[in-house]
Parts: sequence; structure tokens; C-alpha cells
Amino acid sequence: MSTTKKQNLFADVTTQESSTVSGGTAVVNFNLDSYLFSLGAGLQFGNPGLTADETQFAWENSIVAVEIIPAVANTGVNVPASSLF
Repeated sequence: MSTTKKQNLFADVTTQESSTVSGGTAVVNFNLDSYLFSLGAGLQFGNPGLTADETQFAWENSIVAVEIIPAVANTGVNVPASSLF
């Protein structure tokens, strides 16, 4: 009879290791000013009331994601910020 060695399917990974493996981390923010401005513009200049599509458009354009690439940040290489986003 053979014995089997029990192995864990998953290993504990720190946040730093996770961002290195995935290629970076993304910071997601919600811009409330942009959302309210879009809704206000829709109410002011559009038809009376807002449709579901207009509200969805305002919502999607108010979510801002910024990707942080640790590999570039740690090497000391000067990379223009516009090429990272």
C-alpha cells in the first residue's frame, strides 16, 4: 500500500507577490463630480428625464482606473507617465 503526501492546492501570497505576478495593480476610483456633472448635463440639455442608457453612460465614465506598474517603478527607469496609462 502506497502512501500519498498531502499537498496544498493554494499557497498564501502576499500583496506584493500578487502584484508582481499579475504585472501590476490597478487603483479604481469613482469620480462623483463627473457623475453628477453628466447627470446634470443630461437633465439640462436632454429630453425631460434621463433614460437608463444615459444614466449608465454617466456611471461608466465616472469610474477611473489607474494602473501602477511596480516593475518600472522599482528599476529607476524614467518612463513618461503618458506611456503607462
